[in-house]
Amino acid sequence: MCTSACQKFYLEDSMRPVQFSKHQEQWFRSCSPADGGGFFNSEGAIAIPDMRFDWIKREDSEFRVQISDLLGRVINDLSWTPKQKKIRFLKSSKWSKYLSIDSEGYIIADGNNMGLKMTDLPCFLQGKLPNHWKNKFFKGSACGQYVIQDGAVKITTAFRAGRQKTLCSMIQWSKFFGMITKEAKICLSDDESFIQFEHYRLNWKLDHD
Repeated sequence: MCTSACQKFYLEDSMRPVQFSKHQEQWFRSCSPADGGGFFNSEGAIAIPDMRFDWIKREDSEFRVQISDLLGRVINDLSWTPKQKKIRFLKSSKWSKYLSIDSEGYIIADGNNMGLKMTDLPCFLQGKLPNHWKNKFFKGSACGQYVIQDGAVKITTAFRAGRQKTLCSMIQWSKFFGMITKEAKICLSDDESFIQFEHYRLNWKLDHD
């Protein structure tokens, strides 16, 4: 519930960087080095059964993701470095038709801009936001909403003052000089996360030691 102070919104507020609380700070982390694993699937127009994924990202080096079925058979092995302009598929190049990176570093999945950059993916796989987003957020017009505007991509995140188990963001990007707007909702947690597009949803669940 908003306080009266929060309900008052001034234009100059939108120009000030956000000061995050201790609880909110816990949603941010460095995207490298990082490693982990878990399970993912998708539902809707693009249906993918349960699969295993394992990744490793060393600082200033290769980001590697291995995908396997539940029997342990490797389906594909993805490789990317900051200097590369495309994802390398080490086992099956057929995936290049469905997964790529645009000229600004955004991930393109089945022709849809995901609104997320490849450099930030290790953070999202862990259910966290990239550290460098902290200095990009500004207050939105609604209570508890903070916004990042990065060219054609707009990210609106709903933070609470206290502890929260799930953090959701709405990602919007415009095409054809703003004539068409697409959007996706991504919800992150320490356990299960998802990104919801118009016609399908991708879910992932992390391993716990």
